[in-house]
Formats: sequence, structure tokens, C-alpha cells
Amino acid sequence: MPRQKTYLGKLWLHWCENCNLPVLDETCSVCKSQTSRIKTTPPGDIRPAFQYDIGLINHVTEQQYNEPLIPRKRLVVLNRAPYDDRMDEVIFDGAVMGALRFEVPGTCWKFLPRLEGAARIFNEHTDLSSKKGWVIIDQGAAGFIEKGASVLAPGVIDADREIRVDSEVVVLTPNGSVVACGRARMNGDEMITATHGMAVKTRWHGTPREDLPDAEHEWNDAVAANRDVLDRYIGRAREFIKNVASSVNRPITVSYSGGKDSLATLMLVQDTLTDTDFDVLFVDTGLEFPETVRNVEEVTRAYNLNLVSTSAGNRFWETFDELGPPSVATRWCTLVCKLTPIKELIEKHYPEGCLTFIGQRKYESSARAKSEHVWKNHHVENQIGASPIQNWTAMHVWLYLFSKDAPYNRLYEKGFDRIGCWLCPSAEMADIMHSRESHPELWKRYDYALDRVVGKDEPPPTMVPR
Repeated sequence: MPRQKTYLGKLWLHWCENCNLPVLDETCSVCKSQTSRIKTTPPGDIRPAFQYDIGLINHVTEQQYNEPLIPRKRLVVLNRAPYDDRMDEVIFDGAVMGALRFEVPGTCWKFLPRLEGAARIFNEHTDLSSKKGWVIIDQGAAGFIEKGASVLAPGVIDADREIRVDSEVVVLTPNGSVVACGRARMNGDEMITATHGMAVKTRWHGTPREDLPDAEHEWNDAVAANRDVLDRYIGRAREFIKNVASSVNRPITVSYSGGKDSLATLMLVQDTLTDTDFDVLFVDTGLEFPETVRNVEEVTRAYNLNLVSTSAGNRFWETFDELGPPSVATRWCTLVCKLTPIKELIEKHYPEGCLTFIGQRKYESSARAKSEHVWKNHHVENQIGASPIQNWTAMHVWLYLFSKDAPYNRLYEKGFDRIGCWLCPSAEMADIMHSRESHPELWKRYDYALDRVVGKDEPPPTMVPR
């Protein structure tokens, strides 16, 4: 069963139909017009789509329908939605166009179109001989289908012969108008010849909204359209930083992981505490992506910051041999590779403890949604944690980073939504497979260690352990 919708905070996404830009407010900062709310699925941690994401979406829609979905230079927003594995709603031109979903078993991506997405792939000028995944119904059945009825075989006039059971299909009238999207319950030949039975189980039905004017944009345009709401959020975060720093009499530090949230927090602290020295803390868990380690070095060097770092060294692999691989139920890796090293680092460099600004957001998980803005972790008792971006969505973070031309981790441009340990037991199958494809050298040691634990006698990998 798909995971239940979780409301972690306000659903922020609006759209300026005049500028054709995503806006996190009811008014566009550029044209001052009222924006329209986009109904995204909770928890609503929306984020920008990078070129890798757009390329993947278009690749999948080309496979399914022989047509890319997203036009050139269109700003696209993604929203992670509840599902057994990874599923992202795809939003542009002021509408949710559908969802890109990683299906297990099968380990493949599928695009589940909504009416607006289907209308961009099929229209009255479409040559169906060059398209796939279409079903044409009798005009007399269209009214029933638009109101939510499923497509029965007697109402089908024609269909793509390559349709297979469980294919995602688009239902059209004889004049080419989209009236429904859904999943095939017959193959294409059966839809045409069968005299009874359900041909398509419809998921979305009705009339697609009219297209917004074509507009080629860069993300700097979205920054401008969100200037007012960004300034409000930045102002609140900086006020929070000043208040906490002045009320906690401890050395000030910022935790930097190489991810977007900690980078935004770091830049907010740097812009706020201009007359106060602070250190940047980094724990190399031994399971960091090489790009992450490089980013930590680049950021601290670019902003002339004092980096105080430590490494978990070989602790993960030593514990792996003793306890086996970590899992969602037994995530011993967090304590062994992250919390214990940071506790030791603080005890060494800050004997009286420290205040640490941390890039934690409530939209990341239910546990973080329940967390206070200022807290203590019972595993790291000598550290007071404070999060100035607790109420920010990922889109707030990205627009802020874009506005600062910040040196973010380039893994985000390569299909990684979240950046942490490459061997995270909480990762979804889609992310694990992507990591294996992009960084096969990292997984060699894990495969060897796992074979050793289960008793296989395999030679060690030819790689230098980190």
C-alpha cells in the first residue's frame, strides 16, 4: 500500500499565471498580480527540477508515448509524494502534469499523466501514427468518461496496438481531445475486438485547463518573482540567529554536511554574525560521496572559514563485520559514524560545549516536524542545536541559494534529491540504483563486505578504502 499522506506544514506552492513562474506567496513580486494555488500532495516539500530530472522525465514520456513532455527552458517544480518507493509530481505551466514513479518490482520509471500533461503530449493536431499509448473512444461515451466512468471495450473505436495490460494510457475523443488518463486493463488488440469488459481504469478525467503562454525562463526569474517572501523568511531566520547567539553563552559553530540545507544555514549565519567568529563542523562518516568531501573543502575555502573536522575512519566496516548491514529498523550507523564522532570532536575542541546552527527542516520527516527550533540530542549532550530554517521548504532553500549564487553540491544536478551517506538504509530503491550506477566504485566494498558476512569467499575489491 502507498504510504499515507503526511502533513508536515503549509503547502506553499502557487503560480503566477501572468509571468508563468512558481511563487511561494499569494502575490508575485515582479508583476504584483495574485497567484493561483497549486494543489500538491502532502508533505509538499517542493523543489526545482534540474536538467538531469527534466531529461529523465522526457526520456520516460518518450518511451511511453513517443513524445517528450517538457518544452525547452521551462521552469519545472517537483514534489515528492507518498508511495512505496520514489514518486515525484511534475509541475509546470501552473499545473500538476503527472507523476514520475519508480515501480518495484520491475525497477523501472513510469510517468502517470494527469489531464494537463496528457494534453501536452496529445492534441487535436497530433498524428497518432507517430504516438504511443493512446485510446480513442466513441464520442457518445465521452460524456460518461469525463464524469469519471471507466472505459469499456464496446466504447473503444481504436487503440495503439502496442498497449499492454497495466500500461499508462491517454483516452481521446475522435477529434483528439483528451478526456481521461488511466491504466490499461486490456492490451491494444483486445480493446478493439472485445465485446465486453473494462478496457481502461480511469484515474483522471474531465477537461484539461487551457495552456499558459509559452515562456522561457531561468531560475533567477523565479528568484525575482519570490523576492518578497524570500526577504521575509531571510529576515526571520537572521533574527532567530541573532537572538539565539546572544542568549547562549557558548562558542558558535555551524554544522556543514555538504548538502543544500546546511549550506543555506551556513550562509545565513555568515551574513548575520558579521562581527562574530564561528567554526564550521564536518564529520566524514566514511560513507560520503567524493563530491561531498570536495564541496566541503571548496565552500570553506571560498568563504575563508575555519573548518573543524573529524572522520569516523573505519568504524562503519568494523561494526558491519560485527552486526551486519544497518537497516531501517536498526540504524546503528547514525550513532557509530555520525553522532559519536561529533560528540568526540566537540569534547576535544569545545570542553564547555558549543552552540551549533544546523540545517534541519520540518518538511524532511515527521520526527523533524516535531522537533523544536532549539534542542539537545541526548547522544551529543555537550551541543545545543538550533535551526534557523526549520519552517523552510526545499524550494525556499533553493531560491535562497540561487539568489546568492551559492556553490552547492553538484550532485543535485545529477539526479540526487538528498545528499548524505551513499549507503543509507533509509534510501529508496530508486536512489540506491542511481547511486550504484553513478558511483559503482563505492559499492564494491559493500558488496565484498556483505559477501563476507553471509559466508561467500570472494576476493577483496581492487580499491583503496576511504
